Amino acid sequence: MTLNLMWRQPMPTLVTRWRGPEGGMLPSALAPLAPSTTAAVVGPPGPPGLAGPVGPAGASGAQGPPGPPGVPGAPGPAPLTGEITLNLPQGDGVWEHQSSHAAPGVAPGMTVFVAPKPTPETDENDPELLDIASLAALAESGSLRVTLACSAPMSGPILLQWSAY
Repeated sequence: MTLNLMWRQPMPTLVTRWRGPEGGMLPSALAPLAPSTTAAVVGPPGPPGLAGPVGPAGASGAQGPPGPPGVPGAPGPAPLTGEITLNLPQGDGVWEHQSSHAAPGVAPGMTVFVAPKPTPETDENDPELLDIASLAALAESGSLRVTLACSAPMSGPILLQWSAY
């Protein structure tokens, strides 16, 4: 059995708009390239061009075998890690929340990674069910400023784990 699909309405019109600078803003050298009312349609690529001339022979011989590996560098310091709890107000819930939390050893300018901590599914705010739109942390002197944005109102405690380096 063959199923033919056909439009019951006329084909939609194709509208093009110039999103670049206005024609008066272009330098005089680019004036011929100013926007026009003609739409450009890009088709399939054309045939390959002609091959260029062969270059001169190289000044050195064949490449030799790879050298021995270099001396490894010293490992960097271990990142600082910890856990914090965001206590969102009870009731109707909040869409946004920002709070500071103690983080010993953290200094301004450090890179901070923060994520929901895995918890049992019986917890009030199981990470798999949270409606977190964005979660960010900023390193301050001895503390972290955590900002949370939700895609639905949320309330109650949210356990987070963080690391900073």
